[in-house]
Amino acid sequence: MEISLAVSLAWRIAASEALKGRHPYVEKEHVVLGILSLEKTFATPPALLERRTFLMQSLLVEWRALKALLEGFGLDERQLRRRIRAMLGKGAFEHAGSAVHRSAECKGIFSRAGDLSSGNPEVSCLHLLAAIAETPGDIIGAVLAEAGVNPGDLHQRSLASARESAESVSLSLENAFDLPSVQDFAEERGYSILTVVFDDIVGSTALLHGIGDKAFAELLREHDSVLGRIVGKDGAGKVLKSTGDGLLMVFTSSSAAVERAVEIQKAFQGHEYLKLRVGMDMGQVTLKDDHRGLDVLGLRVAMAYRLASLAEAGQILTSEAVYEQASNTLPADLVSWRSLGSRVCKPGEPVIDVYEATGSGPVGLGSSGDGAVP
Repeated sequence: MEISLAVSLAWRIAASEALKGRHPYVEKEHVVLGILSLEKTFATPPALLERRTFLMQSLLVEWRALKALLEGFGLDERQLRRRIRAMLGKGAFEHAGSAVHRSAECKGIFSRAGDLSSGNPEVSCLHLLAAIAETPGDIIGAVLAEAGVNPGDLHQRSLASARESAESVSLSLENAFDLPSVQDFAEERGYSILTVVFDDIVGSTALLHGIGDKAFAELLREHDSVLGRIVGKDGAGKVLKSTGDGLLMVFTSSSAAVERAVEIQKAFQGHEYLKLRVGMDMGQVTLKDDHRGLDVLGLRVAMAYRLASLAEAGQILTSEAVYEQASNTLPADLVSWRSLGSRVCKPGEPVIDVYEATGSGPVGLGSSGDGAVP
């Protein structure tokens, strides 16, 4: 199940709403708040994004379809947000870090949205709304009743809007001058929601001293060539730069990042010298392009680096944000997951909820045992 950029943004807002509201889990009410807050995520006024990359066009198409749907019911986003927040109230849960899990019911909503999106390349916010309208619950049900909206009507019209939106996105792709790339993000937004990945050659200093400069340089060339081929496949990822004994990479989706990381570890399984560890996080990052080339900055970059430093040879460690998205997309016969609990890499830094992604079946990597996540 692939999700649209709009769903990714709405999900991040929903987690923030749950955290600020001191609620123990992200619930469907928080997801609705995230969907209703999408307009606030635009760094550039929507009217100025008309002729930008396909990714921006697809986000605009989805946002405008959502806005037209709400207007068709006479609904105002700000009033809905205020009413839902008021009915949710303030909780008393103390979160240990910045990560908030979805409730079982909320996970079910995402799963149902995936079912409703059958035949579409991505789950959109309109599919999520349609899924929520099927079982709105007390709060959403009361808010809709106050506005005179029948949940069944909202369900049907959300699905119809989703189909029309998908067709419009398809036309945008046909007419786009170029596909989305990291350079486009840097030029147009200055920041984006990306998955940041570091890999590191375990024991590189000892290896350098053991085999010498020339042999080590040959190993680095082999490493960079294999990773470049795997990362760039299908245009989902991009190698930004070398870190000396590894690479910094970015991906447009968490599922692609995890899938490629599994493929990378498989490629080096049994290698005499090259033992790799991989760490990744996702979220808002700033992209910088200067005379030295493209670079990516922000807390998510630091967290991805910290996760790589926590990993052992053959391991792929991810943040909870990556786990939440990729685990809903990648099949269990490709990747299995294990929760490793909360870690603090350095005093004063945020707590990281760490998950291990392991290639399943014959490409299995890393360890297994207690703490397996379904």
